[in-house]
Amino acid sequence: MESLPRKLSLTDRRTLPSLIGAVTRPLRPHALSSRHGTSSGLLDRHTFTIDYTTRSPRLPGRSPVAVLVDVLDLPNAEPCQAFGMASLETRVRQDAARIEAALDGQADVHHMGGSRFAFIVELPTRDAVERLVEALHLRLTQPREGAAQPLRPLVHVGLCQAETGKDSADDIIRGMFVGLHWAVSSQVTYCWYSAPRDESLRREYHLLAGARDGLRHDEFHLLYQPRFRGSDLSAVSAEALIRWDHPRLGPVSPAEFIPVFERNALMEKVTEWVVGRALEQLSCWKRDGITLALSINLSARNVARAGMADALVARIHAEGLRCSDLEIEITEGEWLRVNSLPGEQLRRMASAGIRLALDDFGSGYSNFAYLTELPIHTLKLDKSLIDGISTDTRARLKVRAIIGLAHDLGYTAVAEGAETADQVTTLRELGCDQIQGFALCRPISATELTDRLTVAPHLLE
Repeated sequence: MESLPRKLSLTDRRTLPSLIGAVTRPLRPHALSSRHGTSSGLLDRHTFTIDYTTRSPRLPGRSPVAVLVDVLDLPNAEPCQAFGMASLETRVRQDAARIEAALDGQADVHHMGGSRFAFIVELPTRDAVERLVEALHLRLTQPREGAAQPLRPLVHVGLCQAETGKDSADDIIRGMFVGLHWAVSSQVTYCWYSAPRDESLRREYHLLAGARDGLRHDEFHLLYQPRFRGSDLSAVSAEALIRWDHPRLGPVSPAEFIPVFERNALMEKVTEWVVGRALEQLSCWKRDGITLALSINLSARNVARAGMADALVARIHAEGLRCSDLEIEITEGEWLRVNSLPGEQLRRMASAGIRLALDDFGSGYSNFAYLTELPIHTLKLDKSLIDGISTDTRARLKVRAIIGLAHDLGYTAVAEGAETADQVTTLRELGCDQIQGFALCRPISATELTDRLTVAPHLLE
């Protein structure tokens, strides 16, 4: 072999790139299938699958635990996101090092993408696994500096017990993600995989997947629950309530599908359908001489949309209705702020003549500032306040105080969820303006409500 330097000719220099390509081309697949993730320096998700798949036949019947750690709760990560991708990647590398240090060689750590890491451990008991997770959580949640700003991360963990020789890598990855989903949604440190939780997620998927077809195929329908004047129990308005007869799951409660839709863009499409059908029905009642106001529920997502109020007013006028024929029910919450897009849309609705009702009042978050700063017309007392008023003096005092507050502010007080005759009697004695609940009338179809109103507006008779 020559050891002296060699001067390359022009022809040699032109040929050299081709020779280098010929030598390195066979090495490229190996490089591309590198076992290490680019941002964390750890083994990647593909390698997790390979490692578990090759490990499983060698150790059949064992019960290791797969652990998925999410070190960055993205909805609450604005301080870190504000510093850009470089800061986030630095966080990921720091957390990777902390996880490896905490495990101290007990398991290989795999970067599953984003801010998620996974590993498999074999410990004698579930308690031992949970102690390991809690120690890891403590280490990961220690404050650290990010772009000169102190950050305290939110860490969630999904746990899944595997059975080698039976569960595939896809099974345990999915199991870890199910556990992680519930840990995040429950705002707890960790959750174990469970079949009921898995079934709940599958059911949520079916609800999301079937909603658009459901709207097209008339699987949804509206029921109407009247509200009655407290003084004489005559029907003065009705609340439009959506129902879903799912072809596979059967009747699905709005308490189940509305929260699912609110987490996705579907809520706007469903609300558009509800508003359209409800206004059409209200127009029919007006033509038939039935003077009934109508209430429609809107979510925070619906109201937090520029131009929403103007579009609603235009739709009301297109049906030949007055804005005062419609009441919009909103639920109190932290989103309900005066100086915000929702606050602006509510003011535009009210200035056009639409009445605004604060639904479920007294059930949780309460910031009395919006009672005077937003154009509210009606307070709807939550059912939880009504339940004990016939037998509990303290419950009755609370309801009396809220009714008094509503009247002092010039609002209409409405009690919802009245289920017994005694509750209705007590509410009337307390001066409640309107009452709604099963004791007076359950939600019924538009046809049935029309028939009953035509025969007797006093639906108790």
